[in-house]
Amino acid sequence: MSKNDDTEEKQLPPSQIKLNRLKREGQVAHSKDVPAAASVIVISGFLILAHSWIYQSASSFFDFPLTILPEHTIIVPKDRLAATLYAAADQVSNLIMAPLLLGLAAALVSAIIDGEGLLMSMKNMAFDLGKLNPAQGLKNIFSLSSLSEFLKGLVKCIVMLITGAATLLYFMNALFWAPLCGVAECALGLSASVTNTLMVIIAIILVVTAGFDIRISRALFRHEHRMTKTEAKREQKEMYGSPEVRSARHRIGAEIRSGPPSKVTPDKK
Repeated sequence: MSKNDDTEEKQLPPSQIKLNRLKREGQVAHSKDVPAAASVIVISGFLILAHSWIYQSASSFFDFPLTILPEHTIIVPKDRLAATLYAAADQVSNLIMAPLLLGLAAALVSAIIDGEGLLMSMKNMAFDLGKLNPAQGLKNIFSLSSLSEFLKGLVKCIVMLITGAATLLYFMNALFWAPLCGVAECALGLSASVTNTLMVIIAIILVVTAGFDIRISRALFRHEHRMTKTEAKREQKEMYGSPEVRSARHRIGAEIRSGPPSKVTPDKK
């Protein structure tokens, strides 16, 4: 883009040629809420489908400290202590790593789908001194995309706080009476119910916001990469040639089509 394009007002939407060039450079419209929604949905589904395995793992994890103590002595053998701690660490790692890896895989796949493929460009990895410009940084802070992200985050926080408070109020009576049941199964079962309910609510909220964010991100991307009239003319010239040459071709073609047909005489031998 030339210096004249920076001062000229951008009034035209980006052409498909410019969008394809931006895609080759690794710049596409993408939604930040789509990977988050996909990961939360996968993690919520895992927690709901594997609740029995999670319940058994959590119960056995709390039972491990009791298995360390021997029956008639206060000295714990080192091999027994090491085996018990290893089993407890294995249970904790399984409980944490399984949903974490599933959520990470879901976020990666959804980001690739939302970006219309795996985009790799060395241009984004190159060092750019323009990114260190304070004026450009302030411009990005108060840009339309930053304002949109702030408003979306504010709305999501308010909705999640309201729904989270409503969920806790719904389970408040059970939470107060859970310690009086006398067994750990009550607390674990109630914790699982509250966690699953909150995860499902958060997943629904993120899916709804992701649907709006896809349209908003597409519109903001096209608005950010609008074209000036000079840029559009230069693009047409690079694609189809000079306007003067094209008009001359059209004029010559029109003259040939409107002219009388030439008579072809047989060659005389």
